[in-house]
Amino acid sequence: MNAAQFAQQIELLTDRAAQLSERASAATVEESGLLLEVFEELRTALEELFVAQEELLTQNQELAIARNQAEKERQRYQDLFEFAPDGYFVTDEVGIIRAANRAAALLLNVLPQYLIGKPLSNFIPYEERPTFRTTLNEIKERDWMPEWQLRIAPRQGEVFEAAMTASAMQPTEKGKAKEWHWLLRDISDRLAVEAATRRAQIAEAANTMLQREIKERQQLEVALRESEERYRAFSELTSDYTYAYRLELDGTFVPERLSEAFTRICGYTVEDIALGGWKSLILYKDRAIVLRQVQQLLAGQSEPCEHRLLTKQGEIRWVRHYARPAWEIVPDYPFRIFRIYGAAQDITESKRLELERSQLLESEQSARIEAQAANRLKDNFLAIVSHELRTPLNAILGWTQLLAQGNFDELQTSQALKTIERNALLQNKLIEDLLDISRIVRGKIRLYPVQTDLVPVIEAAIASVQQNSCISAI
Repeated sequence: MNAAQFAQQIELLTDRAAQLSERASAATVEESGLLLEVFEELRTALEELFVAQEELLTQNQELAIARNQAEKERQRYQDLFEFAPDGYFVTDEVGIIRAANRAAALLLNVLPQYLIGKPLSNFIPYEERPTFRTTLNEIKERDWMPEWQLRIAPRQGEVFEAAMTASAMQPTEKGKAKEWHWLLRDISDRLAVEAATRRAQIAEAANTMLQREIKERQQLEVALRESEERYRAFSELTSDYTYAYRLELDGTFVPERLSEAFTRICGYTVEDIALGGWKSLILYKDRAIVLRQVQQLLAGQSEPCEHRLLTKQGEIRWVRHYARPAWEIVPDYPFRIFRIYGAAQDITESKRLELERSQLLESEQSARIEAQAANRLKDNFLAIVSHELRTPLNAILGWTQLLAQGNFDELQTSQALKTIERNALLQNKLIEDLLDISRIVRGKIRLYPVQTDLVPVIEAAIASVQQNSCISAI
């Protein structure tokens, strides 16, 4: 019964009381007193009813105001629910959708009325549904779930990254199932921003590292330039040849650097060697020596060798060659030799001096042999000369002694004197010959060709030895 019906009943009761009061006026005195008392109580009851009516009207007004406010709040909540920027769902415990707002319908690309009764798992990528159902069963025991990141597959749309939270609402009536309220938010843009922020942070960190590396590299470049300047100064001041070759993966040697002394003395530049190859520098006869050293370098060994270079001007120069391999670690090529550093000391002058020493030694040895032979010839010559000088002297001395005995007649004496004279002349001739020999040695001899009669020479020779042969009975 509402307030209007209650007021109508009170009016009917009032009219009925008035009718009874008129009938009571015609009753007896005793009855009239009793009726008056009844009517008095009835009036009191009616007044109380009027008061109750007023209170009921007031309560009804308050209820109407409260109902109006509640309706406004409900409408406000419904508007908030409908026009919220995030998607809202109401589901039962197994995830069947009971209500959804417009944002949820837009996210899932389905009209709100067609979402009712659909399982929420229908909008999860097929391969991720088992994980979703497992998580749904786990959160039933907690009645609340923090932000859960997952992927949503809207109908006829592209899968996007989303964040979802859920809370359980206990039923207000007995026997009614628990509801779950879900909030769904598209976080693709947020993830993109976060990814961009991370990329920016990484880029900033990389930029910081890059700036530090650039600064370090600039410092290294300055140090390298200073080192190169020192190297260039030493290279220009030294007479040694220095070089660097890069070894490619196919085994090709590529010249990278030559010292100033190398170019200055040999005439070759890096471009010349790159064009003609390093073998063109080596004298053909010595290439086997250098190839053997290259094989040792590729095996990680380093031993010096000596060979000859052929300069651009065609000059042959001797060098003592030192080289050292450099390693690097690269994928699929552990400890690969990637560069060869070398230096060649020009020993042409040393080789020339060594050759001269060798030639001088050979000349000295030959001179010593010749001197020894000359000494032997001199000894033989002196022996012969002494013999030749002694022979006429012996003849002179012998005939002089015979003359001194006085046993010769005039003829023998004349013969003896002639013999003595002849031997004296022979002696003089020998001395002249010795002087001629001395002139020959000094290069001052003069020859005068004349005709000679050999008979007197032979007779003189016979006479010079006749005395000795007679004494010796020869």
